[in-house]
Amino acid sequence: MRSKLKGRAARLDKKIIKRKCDLRQRFHGWPSIDVYMLAAGLARRFVLSLFLLVNEAQAAMRKMMQKNVESTYETWAASRDKVPVAVCCQAGSGLPEKIGTFQIDLNCPLFFARQFLQQSLLSELDAHTGGTYGFIYQGKVAMEEHKTKVHEVAPQRLDPVTRELGNVLVLCVAQ
Repeated sequence: MRSKLKGRAARLDKKIIKRKCDLRQRFHGWPSIDVYMLAAGLARRFVLSLFLLVNEAQAAMRKMMQKNVESTYETWAASRDKVPVAVCCQAGSGLPEKIGTFQIDLNCPLFFARQFLQQSLLSELDAHTGGTYGFIYQGKVAMEEHKTKVHEVAPQRLDPVTRELGNVLVLCVAQ
């Protein structure tokens, strides 16, 4: 049985050599390179380079988003278009009570305005609101602070005492 298998293997080897069906072919002048191994190596390197490229792109995007948030805050803090805005606090259904003024750019989102407001009027805010408050926007509390701008929430009003026109930001005490 063994001799029959050896004989059959020898005959198959002769057919392969006769037909020149070798996996090791000359590839662009390189002597005897296994074409399948070369293709597998190239595919492996291609997939690895894709993974590395995607990881680098994700890291760059994260870094850009973090830098964008920091630079946005710095941009609004260094803005030259700042105007004085009066801050009033309304508790319940009573009239708004003025608690102070601060300087801000009217195109600034409310998210950053809240931070500037806390930096400028921290003690007054704590005394009147207890630290939790919302911005009144068209009779309701503004929910989307990232999208809503200060000029939408702080319209110009006439001051009854000085008769001057100025922007007024009304805060609502959260209960």
